[in-house]
Amino acid sequence: MRTRRAFLTALVGLPLLGGIVIIWRDFAAIFGPRARAEQTVTAIIDFMFPGDGVPSAVSLGIADAIKGMPEFEALIPDGVAWLNSWAVRQGAPDFISPDDDGKQRALEAALASDNAIASEFVSSIRFYAGSIYYAEPGGRFRQC
Repeated sequence: MRTRRAFLTALVGLPLLGGIVIIWRDFAAIFGPRARAEQTVTAIIDFMFPGDGVPSAVSLGIADAIKGMPEFEALIPDGVAWLNSWAVRQGAPDFISPDDDGKQRALEAALASDNAIASEFVSSIRFYAGSIYYAEPGGRFRQC
């Protein structure tokens, strides 16, 4: 009787445990460091190309396109880490938290930085997002 109960408990419990592990893994993927880094890239692109009367770069899907570029993907973790550490030194918890003036100062500091990755990260976002944004049919130059 006891082994049958243990067997049934294992039979029912293992799939539940497996489901919990899968849910935990997915939760970590959604809210983990990679997701936060991707949110930072989206925030940078939204700050640089907000739309102002025309569709923003983020609404055109440009942030997603840039995050998927293999040549840019390697810069994301270190570039975001640099911006976050700069924001922390200024008293903010991360790059996303400050207002637009704080974001502007952080991006300018990254571009002027001796850290090659930080400056390449921000200049690459500006280059790729700007190139795609102004080539899009909904971009500013097409509407003028």
